[in-house]
Amino acid sequence: EKKKMVNRRSKRGSRGSEDLLVFRPGVDDMTLLTKSDPPGIMANLKERLEARCIYTYIGGVLVAMNPFTWLEIYGPEAAKRYTHVSRLDVPPHVFAVAEEAFRSMTDEEESQCIIISGESGAGKTEASKQIQSYLSIVSAGKGSKEVERVKKVFLESNPLLEAFGNAKTLRNNNSSRFGKYFELLFDRFGTPRGGIVTNYLLEKSRTVKPGTGERNFHIFYQLVQGADTNLRKNLGLAQGADQYPTLSTCLTVDGHDDGEDFRETKQALDDVGVPANAIHLAYRAVAACLALAQIKFKPLQVGDAEGNEIIDASPLKLAAQLIGLHYDTIINAMATRRLETMAAGGKKEKYQVPLNPTQAALARDALIKSLYSKLFDSMVYAVNVALDPPEIGQDDEDLLSIGVLDIYGFEIFDKNGFEQLSINFVNEKLQQIFIALTLKAEQEEYVAEGIQWKEVKYFNNKIVCELIENKKPPGVLLVLDDVCKQMHSRPGAQIDAKFLDTVASCHSSHRHFIKTKQGFTIKHYAGDVEYNSSGFAESNRDELRSDLLDVILASSDTSLVALYNDDVQARDLAAQAEAAGQRQKTTQRTAGRKIREQCSDLVSALMICEPHYVRCVKSNENKAALNCDDERVTHQVKYLGLPENVRVRRAGFAYRTEYHRFLERFKVLSTRTYPAEWTGSDKDGARCIVEAATKLGQSSFADEPILKHLAALGNASDTQFGRTKLFVKQPEVYFALEKAREHKFAAYASKIARSWRKANDMKESIIIQRDLARKYSSIGKRRRASSVDRPYLSDYLRDDDAAFRGARRGLHAILKHYNDDEGRILFLDPLTRILRKNPTPKKDTPPGFFLPRVLAVTSNALYLIEKCSTEESGAKHRVWQLRRRLELREICGLIVSRAADDIVVLKVRGERGFIKADKKALIDSGKWQKNADIKVCPITGKNFGLLSAKRHHCRASGRIYAAEACETRQTFPDDGWHQPERVSDALVGLHSSEPREDIALSLERRSELVAVLIKANNIKLRGENLIDLEVSASPLSITPKSLEFGIGTAKLESRPPQITGSIDKFQLDAPIGVDETAAQAKRQRADDRRARRAEARRQERERRRQRDAERDALRREERRKALREKKARKAAEREARARAAGATIISGSARRRGIGRSGGASSSSASGSVATYSAPKPQQQIRDTAQPIRQPAPPPTKNISSKPPPPMLKTEPPKVPSQLSAASEYYWQHLHTGAQCGPSTLAELKAKYEGGETNNDCLVYAAGVVEEWKTIGQVPILAEYLAAKPKPTPPKPKPPPPAKKPPPPPAAPPSSSQQQQSRPRPAQPVAKATTSSNGGSVNSELAAKLARRRAAAGE
Repeated sequence: EKKKMVNRRSKRGSRGSEDLLVFRPGVDDMTLLTKSDPPGIMANLKERLEARCIYTYIGGVLVAMNPFTWLEIYGPEAAKRYTHVSRLDVPPHVFAVAEEAFRSMTDEEESQCIIISGESGAGKTEASKQIQSYLSIVSAGKGSKEVERVKKVFLESNPLLEAFGNAKTLRNNNSSRFGKYFELLFDRFGTPRGGIVTNYLLEKSRTVKPGTGERNFHIFYQLVQGADTNLRKNLGLAQGADQYPTLSTCLTVDGHDDGEDFRETKQALDDVGVPANAIHLAYRAVAACLALAQIKFKPLQVGDAEGNEIIDASPLKLAAQLIGLHYDTIINAMATRRLETMAAGGKKEKYQVPLNPTQAALARDALIKSLYSKLFDSMVYAVNVALDPPEIGQDDEDLLSIGVLDIYGFEIFDKNGFEQLSINFVNEKLQQIFIALTLKAEQEEYVAEGIQWKEVKYFNNKIVCELIENKKPPGVLLVLDDVCKQMHSRPGAQIDAKFLDTVASCHSSHRHFIKTKQGFTIKHYAGDVEYNSSGFAESNRDELRSDLLDVILASSDTSLVALYNDDVQARDLAAQAEAAGQRQKTTQRTAGRKIREQCSDLVSALMICEPHYVRCVKSNENKAALNCDDERVTHQVKYLGLPENVRVRRAGFAYRTEYHRFLERFKVLSTRTYPAEWTGSDKDGARCIVEAATKLGQSSFADEPILKHLAALGNASDTQFGRTKLFVKQPEVYFALEKAREHKFAAYASKIARSWRKANDMKESIIIQRDLARKYSSIGKRRRASSVDRPYLSDYLRDDDAAFRGARRGLHAILKHYNDDEGRILFLDPLTRILRKNPTPKKDTPPGFFLPRVLAVTSNALYLIEKCSTEESGAKHRVWQLRRRLELREICGLIVSRAADDIVVLKVRGERGFIKADKKALIDSGKWQKNADIKVCPITGKNFGLLSAKRHHCRASGRIYAAEACETRQTFPDDGWHQPERVSDALVGLHSSEPREDIALSLERRSELVAVLIKANNIKLRGENLIDLEVSASPLSITPKSLEFGIGTAKLESRPPQITGSIDKFQLDAPIGVDETAAQAKRQRADDRRARRAEARRQERERRRQRDAERDALRREERRKALREKKARKAAEREARARAAGATIISGSARRRGIGRSGGASSSSASGSVATYSAPKPQQQIRDTAQPIRQPAPPPTKNISSKPPPPMLKTEPPKVPSQLSAASEYYWQHLHTGAQCGPSTLAELKAKYEGGETNNDCLVYAAGVVEEWKTIGQVPILAEYLAAKPKPTPPKPKPPPPAKKPPPPPAAPPSSSQQQQSRPRPAQPVAKATTSSNGGSVNSELAAKLARRRAAAGE
């Protein structure tokens, strides 16, 4: 598993530090798959699903697998991770798509749309809800009651529409049986202002005939099984859902409580603001549909024709009572129908024709479907009214939108009818614009970046769309409309047969159309689908008979009648045209026509937005958690067109990214960009990385085959440098870059770990050494100058020293044998052990010597190892063996001399007498094996016997081996084996071979060792110039009995001490060293150096931070420039299209204003009903009345007469500070209305500020792209400029007195106002400033003006 993780790490695409800690399987972007066929895509999705990674990219398209279990990857905390972050820097997520749409809308000031597609049960509804939830979390306007209300309606509209539009199917327990386009409206600052819901293709046939094992819409079960007793009694509901034929097909759903769901639905109705009378109408309409569905008919002879008779009239009476219908009228409509024929002379004759039971059942079903469809439209209408943007000084043109399209995916069933044709036609149109916009975006990016590219060829499904909707030659839907019109009075079966013959003759030569026995086959982009033409005519008619409409219009319930206002208006217009003798130009609005029209409107709405895509995949049919059905997923991969998406994306370049992202991610590959700071441009830095990676791929150091792909980076056709991005053609090259980066990170991680340990050790060592210095001072210990305040590294073993080569490997084997390899080595250093010579040395020769060893200290024990010669298989070689292992608790003291030497004595606890070997103890412990028990050598496999292998006991383990497996001999004094004994070759050097006794060591870093031992086990330290050592009675003992030190006899500190004296008493010389005063001065100098280095590092970090800020500012400016160019380019394209079409392009706001202004809910289409709605303007609340809703008259404007303020003084224009640009764009918030205003120039902002119109607590300044609100106080330069008081203009000098003239004739005395106007006005000083409510300062006259404005606003 570890190998798999290592092999997959290079496939990750998260940001720098995060991907070192979080493992994600497969590839995040399937554009980088080496095998992009359906099985390869399925395998990647399966691998990620099993690891709980349900989201994957194909370029900018998000693929979402339904895990059928809740994952903790949503909510506010998860949303914070994706806020203000590029989707390339975080794992794939639906939040990343929502974030990209939201930021693109606010930055580019262009509407966005998110298209969610997939089959039933793939998770489209959940994805839509999570997108709305994210937009509610990250959008602006927090704290505003109106904004919070809009957000609440955003979220609560989901359970409301789910209750009336979702149902349990065989594939999904909460399947949306309608399409929904939810437009969320924002201002340019990202503040929610409202929304619009447009519904498509409601499957209203479910109300009369749910499929086997499926359920009706949720609201039916919620009302029957969740309503309280009083409500159930008032509605005449039965005791259970099993008593209704349209509900009994499936009564319960796992994980759903109808009672609890009904309470949530009621709460959603209240939160959305649906009035009580509308809620009551909804309950009554649902109950009426249930009652009507219980009506059954039996044959009845009526004259010469077959009529019908209702078996039980009580359900019909209940339905009539619930919705205010006249019983006699409705029973007549069920018994007969009105038929109009054209008589001679152009007159129309009307007949009442009896209905047989089948025809009566069809009329009953038509009434139920129509009633429920209108009810559903009224719920959508209520949501739209609640989301209608209020009047705040903004028109619709100022609002931007993010549309979320949640619609049926492609459907292929065993029997496919008109509904499937409608759904697949919409998906065909969506696929057409998806491919077109994807290719367009690819090619626009290539052109904008100025790189070479080849035109991408792809299958254009326009030919399939034309086959269905074209006029010349007529498409399938046009042929169906024409046949239905010609044969409107014929039975449905005859119309179906005529339709099949006609459409087959029209398209017999079409390569995407094939006639079959029961219908026809169309070759869609997702596969061939065979449609059964039976029932096409009835589904396409989608009409409510005029006599049934008259029955509803005669209802006493005006709220119900108001739902049919559109039908009444259409019939009145037709009647007026007929009365005027005009030929009616408009034909019957069939379901096919509605689908074509609304699909055209939907495509038009999507084409004016910037699209984003979410493709949902259902993982299995059994709804098993985190389980992938390979065949099922592969099928969806094909019909969702994912291989086509990958192919289109990879037709150009598989990997592309901005230069600064490439530089930040792969800078470790070049020594010019890391670890040294890169100060050049991002593009030049990327070139350096590409050059270094190319050399690495061409070098012999590329030990892994994948790294060889880096050589392709040097190929100009595979790697191209655009204006702002780097493009790489082959995905294998990207994987090689990731693998090389991983290798670099591993090396740097090891280096950083060592450096961290070193820094941490040095920090601790300063404290320990200062404490040790105090201990040395207390015992009168003199110091060597080199040991004062020396850095502590813990590991002093140099790997490049030939004398100690292999020491680490040998030490690791020893530590592993004692299970001491998990912890950290606290101290590792080469040293020498002081040993006495045996036998007695000759005269004038030193009695002892220094033997090189390596000492290691762990948290458990101290180890002394030595390089020894050994013989194995007749060959001699040197290996590192253990000489002594001491647990730290066995060290009872540390002794040093008072001289400035480098010697320390370890006092050891334990037995030091002569221990004899005791095999009985080994036998009792179970370690010593008996000869009779072992017949075969476990190593060589040879049998033991007189003529075969001989037995030898291993003294280390007590086991029996053959002679050739125990050739090496070693002593084991702790077990009493003082003579070399046989040991298994595998255990050579792993046990202590020297007796337990005091140990005298000489090492340069003696103080560090002493400090580590004191800290590890709190060992006591003593200082003595004459040290007595306790030695073992074993003949192996070679430790001297005493050490005597002479002070000041050595001249050099670095020279090893000289040993003189006898074997029992060693005399050693030592240098003079330094006293405590000199040592303290040296420590102070070291502290000063550390402080200077720390300050230098701090200054360098600050300089780097400033340079990074400058680079980020430059990058933002380049991004803003690119955005401006993009907006200008799109505006030019729109103008060009408008000129080519000879008309203006309809904007999103114009589309919102132009649709659905009648104030009523629009009609819906066939069994997949289609309804278009747009909220009325201005906002209005649904009145609690039974009357139809009408637009209220605008309130009269209040005229407040007040004395105008005196004119302002003429002033000099204020000087613009050099740090600000007079041409910059400034955005600000209006104090009274709360509207966001701008862009304004600096002078305009100055005027607004002085006029008291700006909210000074909320200001966006100099923002080409709005990023964050800032108060004026946070921008000192701007605040100083705005608050600067202009210098008053000096008063004009008085003119000289005119020459005396004869007095004028007497006149009426002037009024006081005339006198004031005629009198010259002297210059007045600026009035004293007062503080306004928003914290800014205005003069007293402006304060009065502000008060008048607030009074006018009703505050």
